[in-house]
Amino acid sequence: MIQEQQKLVQNIFDTKALEKKSTRDGFGKGVVEVGEKDERIAVLYGWR
Repeated sequence: MIQEQQKLVQNIFDTKALEKKSTRDGFGKGVVEVGEKDERIAVLYGWR
């Protein structure tokens, strides 16, 4: 059962119908959304 407050797509298990995007796209949008809500947010990201 999908819970509405989790904001998941309804067809999450239908892999052929899902739009695929890179993880960094979602990460970037999430960072922007949080940053707009609180100016104290700082993001540190490391790559080796």
